[in-house]
This record gives sequence, structure tokens and C-alpha cells, in this order.
Amino acid sequence: MSFRAAGVLFFSGLMAVIALSTGGRMYMLVALVLFVMFALSIISSLWAFLTLGADVSVSGEDIPRGESRTLRVTLKHSCPLPIAPVWAEIRAPSLDGNDREAVRIPARAFNPRSSAVRIHCPHVGRFTVGLTKLAVEDVFGLFSFHRSRPEWCVDTLVLPRVEPLDCPPFSPGESETELVSRATEDATSPSGVRDYQPGDEMKKIHWKLSLRKREILVKTFDQPLRPDAVVLLDCALPARSGLSHDARDRLCDIAASMCAALLSADAIVRMPLTGTPPEDVTLRKGDLLAPALRSIARMRFSGQTPFERVLALESARMRQSGTTVCVTGSLSPESADRVIRLRRLGPTVRVYLVADNPDERQRVLLQKLRQNDVECVVRQSASVSGAAVPRAGGKAL
Repeated sequence: MSFRAAGVLFFSGLMAVIALSTGGRMYMLVALVLFVMFALSIISSLWAFLTLGADVSVSGEDIPRGESRTLRVTLKHSCPLPIAPVWAEIRAPSLDGNDREAVRIPARAFNPRSSAVRIHCPHVGRFTVGLTKLAVEDVFGLFSFHRSRPEWCVDTLVLPRVEPLDCPPFSPGESETELVSRATEDATSPSGVRDYQPGDEMKKIHWKLSLRKREILVKTFDQPLRPDAVVLLDCALPARSGLSHDARDRLCDIAASMCAALLSADAIVRMPLTGTPPEDVTLRKGDLLAPALRSIARMRFSGQTPFERVLALESARMRQSGTTVCVTGSLSPESADRVIRLRRLGPTVRVYLVADNPDERQRVLLQKLRQNDVECVVRQSASVSGAAVPRAGGKAL
């Protein structure tokens, strides 16, 4: 019972006492009207509450971030007396994944009525959407009864957005060490000849052509491109400033877009995710990108392993790949040194740094990487479209 209902009941009793004391019929009429209003309010609200049925469904499957889903709510009750529109508390994905929005949904007696609520999904991740509470009120606002059911909420997965990115070049072997070049060259397909250099193996000398040209010529061989690619997403939280939701979305978008670009180039993509839960994603020619997007969306950036430690653990795999793409929100001297060491072994390396305003320390590390033939790209952690995020709202159908 609300404070307003208590006031109505008090004034109804007060008017009845005054009417009995003075014999005034007008006071008795006011007392009866207030009492009838009190009785109708509690009967209608309680009756509708006890017979209220709700069905909640969410349209569509997993969606990219920035889009909206339709939450369809169907209400039905068996009370012939009028009641106010049902007050519904909607849970929608937001900055903390636990934002609640209050809307009014009309309900008819003996006739189910559906209403549609647009749920905006601005961030990547797993969220719970649906109804957290339904409250039935009378038309006078004297009584309110509410209930909640676990089945009124469903889990939804908001996927990263795939943007067009250029595929990084694969290592052809020209910039690799002599040891790596010998291991990767194809001895069955000579591509040409060149002048002899001190240290060349005797078995590579083209003897017939050398006798004809009267100079020592050495066979050159094709070195096939390595089709493997490694995408490393920094899943650890930065120790200083933390990771904003926009920066986290941007990291996921870049990782997903790079997987799509490499997969379109028929590369074998391997992406170890060290967040929670940890996963190891592998994509080959002909595979769908959707499983990788779901793995990225399910992961939470709570990994305790620093990015430089991840680079050390994946060094053997990266040395055997043709290219490596690192996506991080913060560079450290240790991670920069490991990237440079990897580039000197042969594979091409591209580093994506997601930061709104890189500090002097980050700029120095980026310059150091570029000087060692590492491609560096700085991306802003902007929101979906720079526009204001719409709030959930109900619309009767």
C-alpha cells in the first residue's frame, strides 16, 4: 500500500467520523466515494496481478555492436476492471551491462497484447536482456504489486564489427637470415642465377652456365610465401588507466576485421585469446568467420598474462608464420623488444595500438618499432558512430 492509499483511507475514515458527528450527508458521500475508490483500487490491481501472464522473446540471433534488437513483450490478464499500463523494468546492454530502463506497456483484459521495445547494443560482449520486473498498478496509483521471473531474461551476444582492412604482406624470405632462407627455399624450382658470393654452397653453382659464361653463377630458388598468420589480441587490462568500453570495442573490431582480411586471402589464421575464458581460434580456407566473432565476444578482458608474456609463449608459432598482427591498447618496452626480435627472424609484423592520445613513452616505442621495419598503426577508440546512444523505449503494436 502506497502513501497515497494510506491518505485516501485516512480521509475516508475522517469524513465518516465527521458525518456521524454532525449528521452531514455531504461528508458521508465523500467518505463513501473515497472508500469505493480504495476498494476498487485494491481489487483491480490485485486481481490483475494474480492473473497476469507475460511472454518475452528477443528477435534475431547474435548481432554486431551498434545495432538494435527487438524485445517483444506479450501481456494478458483476466481483470475486467481498468488498470494503469503495466510498469516494466527493462535490462539492456550498457556501459556496465546492467542498465535498467522503465517503460509503460499497455495490457488488455482477456486479450493478449504485444509491445515492442528496441534494445540498443553499443558494446561487444555477452549481456542479459529482458524484463527484470513487472508492476501492476490501479488507475488511481494507490496500490502496486510487482513480480520478477528468471525466464523473462535471455542472454544475447553482441559481436564485434567487421571493417575493411588491408591484409598485411606475408614474409617472402628476402629479409630473413641465411639460415631461415635455406630452410624455406624450394630446391626443386630454381628461379634464376646470380653472381657467386663468398659463402655460397658448391651444390648451388650452375656449372654448365658458368663454363659457358666463363664466370661463376649460382642458382637462385623460389621461396614460397608462408600462408600462416597469427593474430595476437592483448587481453590483459592496462595497469595504469584501465580499459574503457570504447577501447575494448575497438580492439575487438580490429582483431575481427584482421581475421576476416586474412581469411579472404586464404591464409591459415591462428588467434590465441588469453582472456576469460581462454580459447585458441584457428581459421582455414573455407571456414566461416562467425565462430571467431563469437569467441571474441564471449571473452572478457580479464587476462592476468601480460602481453609481453603472451609474445614469449607464442614466439615459436610466430616464427613459423608468414605474418603476425598484434592488437594492443598499451605498449611496453618488453613487448616492443620482443616484436623487434620477431621481425628480425623474418615474419612481417604489424602492430595496432588503440589509444586516443598516446603519451610520450608510447610514441617513443612506436618510433622504435618503425625504425626496425615494423608496421605500426594507431587507431582511436571512438564510439560506434559518434552519436548519442538511444535509450530503450516501448511501442505498442
